[in-house]
Amino acid sequence: MWEYASTIVTIASFILTAGGMLVAVTWRLSQTEIALREAINTSRGDIEDKQDRMAREFGETVTAIRQKVHEIETWARDEFVRKGSFDNAMGRVEKMLGDQFDRIEIRMDRMEKKIDDKMG
Repeated sequence: MWEYASTIVTIASFILTAGGMLVAVTWRLSQTEIALREAINTSRGDIEDKQDRMAREFGETVTAIRQKVHEIETWARDEFVRKGSFDNAMGRVEKMLGDQFDRIEIRMDRMEKKIDDKMG
């Protein structure tokens, strides 16, 4: 039996070395898995933070656009006149100008008459 002792020791060493390597590889894989899970969780948190920030910035942009549209609507309301109001105002201006031209025409007729009376 002693003649096989070196072979038995060699096989036992191989089995122990293979078992040790298997344990080391398993331990290293578990450590790698833990590190990957931590990296994934960190990345997930970063991505969620960026999404929240982008959603907030988009909301602020929409609010700013809404405010600007309101300001433009208010400015347009205060600066411009509706068609109906404009037509009414122009009608009054035309009537006033017509009355003034009528008065000027009456005065011109009177002046012509006076000139004709003095000449004739």
